[in-house]
Amino acid sequence: MKIHTLSLGLIKEKNLLLKISFTAVFLSIIVLLTFFILHTSAITEQFYSTRVAQKKITELTQENRTLKADLLSSNFSKNMEILAQENYEKIGKIHYVRILSDTAIAKNIQQ
Repeated sequence: MKIHTLSLGLIKEKNLLLKISFTAVFLSIIVLLTFFILHTSAITEQFYSTRVAQKKITELTQENRTLKADLLSSNFSKNMEILAQENYEKIGKIHYVRILSDTAIAKNIQQ
């Protein structure tokens, strides 16, 4: 009878250890799967936010180019309008001044 009781005790201990082991493995798998899902979610979120940021940068770059072109165009048109509005007189005749070679002005021009 003692042998039979002893073997029952060992079997119960083994069953308890197996249950504890399976429970620990099962909980570990659940924890690892949770971390995997959360990590995958974070990576996906970063990927899409990066894509949105790159798209926004592209849009802003294109808008910047358009604004630069508009600015240059408007400045050119404004300058042309200012030049057109000023009263210029047509030159009728051009008079030249002769500079003698022995004067100080002629020496400065040659240098």
